Order: sequence, then C-alpha cells, then structure tokens
Amino acid sequence: MAMDDLRAALQANANDTRTFQTHLEPILREGTRELFDEFLDTVLSAVASDEAVANLMRAADFKAKSVAGPISDYVTYRIGRVFLDRIRNEDMAEMFFRRLPPDSELAASLHLFYVEFFLKKENWRKLEQLFQQEAQAQGVADPASESKRRAARLAQEKGNEERALAYWQALRKEVPDDHEATEELLLLYKKTGKWHQVAEMLRLKAESLPVSAAREQIALYEELIPIYRDHLKMEAKAAAAYQAILKLQPDNEGAFRELCSQFAQSGRWPDLVKLLKGQVEATSDPRKAYGLHKEIAVIMEERFSNAMEAMRSYESMLEIAPDDLQVIRKLKTLYEQRRDWGKYVDVARRELSFLQGSERSTKLRKLAKLALDNVREAEVGVGLWKEVRAEDPEDREAFDSLMSLYERSKDFEGVAGLLEERIGQVFAEEQKQLLERLATIYATRVQDMDQAADTWNRLLELDAENFRAKAELKKILVRAKDLDAIDGFFRKHGNPGDHTRTLEAMAKEEEEPILKVQMLFRLAALYGEAGGKDDKARAALEEVLSVDAQNVEAAQKLVELYPRLECWEPLVSVQELLLAEKQDMPRQERLELLLSKARIHEHRLDQIQEAFFTYVSAYQIDYTRSEVHSEMERLADASNNWETYISVLEQTLDLMEDERDKAPYLLRIAEILEAKLDNVESATEYYNRVLAIDETSLVAVAALGRIYRRGEQWDRYREILERQLILESAPEERQQILLQLGEVCQHRLQDADGAIRAYGMLIAEFPGLPKAYEHLCDVLHREQRFGELLDALESRLAALQPRGTELADLLVDIGMLHFSVHEDVDVAVGRYVEALQVDPEHARAVMLLEELIGNDRVQLRIARALQPVYELREDRARLCDSLEIELKWTEARQDRIDLLSRLRVLYLEADNAQAAFLTVRRLLLLLSDDASLRQQFEDLAGQLDGWSAVVELYQELVELIGSMDYRHEVMRAAAGIYHLNLGDRETAKTLY
Repeated sequence: MAMDDLRAALQANANDTRTFQTHLEPILREGTRELFDEFLDTVLSAVASDEAVANLMRAADFKAKSVAGPISDYVTYRIGRVFLDRIRNEDMAEMFFRRLPPDSELAASLHLFYVEFFLKKENWRKLEQLFQQEAQAQGVADPASESKRRAARLAQEKGNEERALAYWQALRKEVPDDHEATEELLLLYKKTGKWHQVAEMLRLKAESLPVSAAREQIALYEELIPIYRDHLKMEAKAAAAYQAILKLQPDNEGAFRELCSQFAQSGRWPDLVKLLKGQVEATSDPRKAYGLHKEIAVIMEERFSNAMEAMRSYESMLEIAPDDLQVIRKLKTLYEQRRDWGKYVDVARRELSFLQGSERSTKLRKLAKLALDNVREAEVGVGLWKEVRAEDPEDREAFDSLMSLYERSKDFEGVAGLLEERIGQVFAEEQKQLLERLATIYATRVQDMDQAADTWNRLLELDAENFRAKAELKKILVRAKDLDAIDGFFRKHGNPGDHTRTLEAMAKEEEEPILKVQMLFRLAALYGEAGGKDDKARAALEEVLSVDAQNVEAAQKLVELYPRLECWEPLVSVQELLLAEKQDMPRQERLELLLSKARIHEHRLDQIQEAFFTYVSAYQIDYTRSEVHSEMERLADASNNWETYISVLEQTLDLMEDERDKAPYLLRIAEILEAKLDNVESATEYYNRVLAIDETSLVAVAALGRIYRRGEQWDRYREILERQLILESAPEERQQILLQLGEVCQHRLQDADGAIRAYGMLIAEFPGLPKAYEHLCDVLHREQRFGELLDALESRLAALQPRGTELADLLVDIGMLHFSVHEDVDVAVGRYVEALQVDPEHARAVMLLEELIGNDRVQLRIARALQPVYELREDRARLCDSLEIELKWTEARQDRIDLLSRLRVLYLEADNAQAAFLTVRRLLLLLSDDASLRQQFEDLAGQLDGWSAVVELYQELVELIGSMDYRHEVMRAAAGIYHLNLGDRETAKTLY
C-alpha cells in the first residue's frame, strides 16, 4: 500500500523529494536489501525523466549517508548502477562506485566495469593497479608481475602495440627468464621492424642456454645470421654467428663453407687461414685434414709468399700421406732452397724408397757424403753410412766415415762397436792392443764398467800376467762393489790377505747400508775361515747391526758366537732382535730361544725382572709346558710381578675352548689376588668365575667364605656356608660350617630363624654336641621363643644326660619354661625339686621354689623339698617356715605332733621364745596330758609374760583332759596364774 502511494505521488510530481525521502527513511531503518530494491524499482517505474531520477538518486544518497551499516554501501552501489544502467553516465556511476570498500563483494562485482572504464579512459596505470589488487586477492605469488602480464595481453588484444611492448619489457626486466614475455617481445619486435632488439634477444637467449642445448643454440644463431646480414647489414656479426655455430658444431660444413666464402670474398686471408687451421684441429678425418692443409699451403705460398708456413702445411700433409711423392719433392725443393740439409736428407731418404738398384745406391752414397759434410747431427750421417755398409760390409770408406762420425759426435759406444768388429778380424798381438784400447774406452768414455771388466778379463785370458789389466780390473770391481766378482778375482788372481784388506777398506768407506752389510758379512766369513779370529768376526757382525739394527742374519751368527766369548749381555740383545724381527721363526725354535734367554737373564746376569718377562713370552707360545709355567710363577713371586702374571694367565684363558680347563687357572689367579695382592674384590670375581664353571669347587667356596667373613659381607658369607654344606661331607668340616652359619645368622645378620635352622641341623647331625644346644638355646632365649626353647632343653636333657650342676641348671631352666610357657606349676616344681636332688645347694632352684611357695597347690611339696636345703644351710628360720607350711597341710595327729615337736626344738635353738611358746601351746592342744610339756609352756610364758595365753589355753584344755585328777591340777595351775601372775583374784577364786 505504501509503494502504491509513493508511485502515485511521484507520477504526480517527479521532483517530490520530500515524499521520496519520507518513504525511504523506514526502509533504511529496516536495513534490508529486498525492501530497498522494491522501493527503487517503484521509483524507477514511476519516474520517466532521467533528470528527475538523477535528482531523486542524489536525495537518496544524502539520506543514506545518515544511516550506518551495510545498507548504506548497498544504497551507494544501487545508485551507481542507476547512473550506469538507466542514465548511462559512467563518470557519475564511477563516483558512487569508488566509495565502496575495496574488499567488499559489491566492489568485486565491478571488476569488468572498471576494466572497460579505464580502457576507455586509457588509464593504463589504473588498470595495472586493478589487476595487481585482483592478483593479491587471489593469492598470486608475484602480483606485480602478474598485473604487467595481464596489462600486456590486454594491450595486445586492443591493438596497442607500443603499450604492449612497454609492459612486456617491464615484465621481462623483472623476470628475465619469463618465456611468454620473451616470445611476445620477439614477435612484437619483428612486427614493428626492431631488428636490433630482435638480434640482441636472440643472441642473449643463445648465450644463456647450457652447453647441453647445442642444437637449440645453433638454431638461434642460424636465425640470427639473416637478420645480421639482410636486415642490419652487419657482415662481421653474421661471421661471428657462423663462428659460434662452428664452435658448437665444428663439423658443420654449411657454416664452414659460408664463412670461407665470406672471408675469401672480403679478402680476409688471415681469418680464412685461422678458420682452416681451426677446422684442422677439429676434424678427425685424415683426408679432410689433408685438403685443409693443402688449402693453407696454397694461400701461404700464393697470398703471403710465406715458404715457412707453406712448409709446415706440406709437412703436415706428409704426415698424413707419407708416400705422397709430389709432396716429398715439393718439400725437397723448399728445403734445398732454404739449405735446411737435415730436413732435406730426411725427405731425400723418403724419395730413396721409390728407387731401386744402382740408382738407389749411387744416390744413397751421394746423400751420405752430403750428410757427412753438411749435417751437424752426426746420427743422420751415421744412419746413411750404415745403410751403405749394409749393402757392402767391406766398404772401407763407409767404415772410416762411421769412425769419424762416431768420434766427432763422441759416440764412443759406436767406436766400441767398430773396434769389436775389428778385433774379430785381426791376430792375437793386435787383439791385445785393440782390447786394451776398447777396455779403456768402455771405462773412461762409455762408462760401462761391466763391458770394461769383461774386456779386461778377455785381455787377461790372452795375457794372464798383464799388470795393468789386473790393476784396472780390480779397480773396476771395487768401484762396482761386485762382491761376487771380487771374491772370484782374488781366488783366481790374488790371496786371502789382500782379499780381507780390500773388503775392510771397502766396508770402511762404504756409506750405502745394504752394500756395507754385505761386505761385513763376507769379512766375518773370511775371519771364520781363517780361524782364531772370533773377536774380529764379532766386530764385523756387530758393525752390521750398527748399520742395520734389525739384521736377523747377523743376530743369528752372533747368537752362536757370543757364548764362546762369554758375552752375555750382547747375547741377550741379539736374542731379542731375533725374536722381534724373525717373524717366520718356527714355534719350537722361538720357545727354546726364549728359554735360553730367560736362563741367561737369571743365572748369568742376575736380572730377575727380565727373566720373568722372558718366561712370560715363552709361556704365551706354549702354555701347556708345565715347567715353563712353574718357572714363570716362581719368578713372578721373586720379582713381585703378580699383576703381570695374572694378565698372562688371563690371556691363556682366551686360548682354551673347554671351560672346564679354565677353572684351575681362574682359581690360581684368585688365590694370587687374595694372598699376594690383597685385591679382595678381584679375587672374589675370579672365585665366582671358578664356581660358574665348577660349582663343586670346595677350594673356591672356602676362599669366598674367607673373603666375605673378613670383609664382613655377612649375607654372601651365609650363602657360601650354605653352599659348603651342600658340597662338604666330612663330619668335622660340616660341624664347623654349621656352627659358623648359626653364628653369622645370629650375631651378624640378626636372622634368628636362620640361626635356629643352622643349630637345628647341627643338633640333628651331632646330637651329642653340647655347644650346639647352647647356641640354639641362646638364640631361642633372646628371641623369647620359649616354647621352642623348652623343646630344645628337653632334647638336650635327653641327648646329653648331663650330671651335677649342669644337670641341675638344665632342670631349673626346663622348670622355668614349663611355668612360663604352659603355666604348669606342677611340672615346674617337679623340675626344681629334681634339681635340688642333684644339687641341694642350687640357688636358682631354691629361689624359684621360694617364689612359688605361696601357691597352695604346690606349697606342701615345695616346703618339704626346701627343708633339706635349709637344714644343710642351717637356716633355722626358713626351715621353720617350711615346717610350718607342712604343718598347715598335715592332718594326721601324730604327724602334726612330730612336726610341732621339731618346730619347738628349732625355735628354742634359735632363741625364738615367742615362736617356741606358740608351738608348745599347739602341742598341748594335742598332748594335753603331757605335764612336762605344760611345764615348758609355763616356763616360756614366764620369759615372755604370756600368762594370759597360758590361762586361756588351760581353760580350753580342761574340756579336753579325760583324767579328772589332771583336770583339777590344770585348773589349780590356772587359778594360781590368775592369782599370782595376773593379779586377778576374782577369776582365781572362781577357778579354785
């Protein structure tokens, strides 16, 4: 309904902005695009005038600025679209579009608009910025380069070649290896006729390619050549391109021929020659090289008149075609012109190969004479004259010419050769002269001493007494140091003395070690042959060692020589040398040598340390030799080298395959570590290794026990004792082991159970062993395990059957335990009584019985048991107490009379009148008729002033007395006591 009103109002007045804004306000507040689109469609359909629409849009824009939120941007966008689509005013539309946030969806939808807009404006900078923003939004790695690429493409699409060139150039500047930019620039340069740029790009592209891309490079240079030649008229550049092709592909015939033609046409002969030489170096085809050299030779002769260079080319041609007669004659002419006779002779000799017969012989002799006269190199003439002699060996001119050439060139070997030939052709006397001359030449000129010596020997065969021959031969042999030859010489031409002196002099001067040693050996041998010269032989052999300290041969000879001279220290030194250097010495021989050395150290030089270590080496060779082992151990003790000895035994263990064989060695190592080195820790390790091999080794077990006990390692010591029990069968040993095991468990480990088990086993095996019971009982008592203690004591009693005090003590202990464990007072008292029967003086039994005497159940038994003790002790007080107790439990009248009678005596003896008085009173109750007893009672009463008690008793007795007369007598006595003693006359009167 509101939209209809708006439509009607605008149709009536298209410029009614008030109504327009009135309807717009609630829509903007609502903020939905749908409402605004409906509103705008209504407005556009109602208003026909573009001017009016423009005014209304401005009013809408003004109103929208007062509203915050996304609707404001949407209104701006729609107003811009109205200006663009309805009013066709792109500039006004762009004014609204530019106000949109760049990162909004609305702005993004305007990309094509802006591309066309900036194109129409030819604003390429804005276009580039637009493309760059889009690339950034898309996450392109290089947005700047991508924007230039799109701008270049667009410029090409729109036919703007200059702009496209500018962008492609900029892109290639930023990314030089961009393929698209390069290709597009080439097309544009060619299209626009910019050949310099085309050529430069092609050149740079070719130069940038790797060596492996030769084919592509050649194609680029081939493309460059017509550009340089036809478009740029740069012949030199074209030539350079051809040269580049040849450098890449030397056998490119087309490029080569084009370049040759170009150089020839332009008269660049030096360049052409250089080109031809380059092809010579590049080609491997001999025929092609031959033609190239020929071209060079022609150019050098015809263009430069350079015979030297031409000769070089002809020489190269001759190397390729050695039988080319035309080239040979051409070179012969050139060499003759230049008077180069050496080369002339060389090619002339080649020409001789084409000749035969006399013609060849004539030209050969002529050439030989030319060489003799004109060629400085004597070997050239020598070769030719040799050929002449080959055709005629008797040719005297050839012989003389050769001798002249040899002497001129100082070729004394050649001279010697000719002399050798001559010697074979003459008689003996002349041979002597020629041999002497020949020997001198060999010695002084040729410096071939072997040949010289041989020649002097040949002369001596002809003339055995020739002094010079002997002297010179001796010098040569001495100088040559040919010892075998010297020996032969002196045996044939000299004597032993001269031989010895010569060798002495040679050895003295000789500096080369090997030769010096050889000479000294021969000297030693000569001294030995002479006899009686052991000292000199020794000196020679020792000098050998001074030169070559590791010489085994000298050492062996000295080993044989030194004992004869009693040189013991040097003997040891050479023995050591032999042992060190003679690696191939048989095992047994090495062993015997070491044993000999060891004995010398000990018995000759008193070197105990050295002797020990030598025995070590011998033992390492054969550890099975018991005498070697024993000697090594003996000296280990003497030299205090136990650690080394152990190390050697350890090495021996590695040689044994059977583990059982190792046990004795391990045991011995352990014993030494313990006893000699006091290294208990290591000894323990080795004893354990023994047990790992032989778990029944009592020696190892005992040793470990000894170590653990000494080290107070009680847990381990217990384990060892337990192990010993398993292994040991001897009763005496088992007894000691069990005692030790119990002691360790009890006192060291505080393991009462372990101690009890040990002592229990000890008792089981040795029931008659008192100390076993003692230890067991001690543990049980300490642990307050009284039940078990009681059992143990009972077992001890039964097994040991002790006597005297020991028995009494045991009985008391058993009684105490019965009382404390079972609360069995009867058994306890029985054991105490038994103890007193064994030992009446047993204090503990007495004390314990006295403690229990208050127990009614056993009171009588205790009292009777204690009475003999008290009697023995003459302890009347305690005896009386015990009798009183017995009296308490005695009912028989006579027994009571006996007890009371005994008590009366004891009390009287003890001067205890009060107790005696009371005891007599109790007797009178039983023996009321006994007048003497009554008299004793009254006597005691008089002492104690106990008359009241007397009269009370009398009054009580009256009722008991059967005899009337005695009753009257008692009554009278009572009355008299009241009267006389108590002063009670009334009672006395009554009684009377």
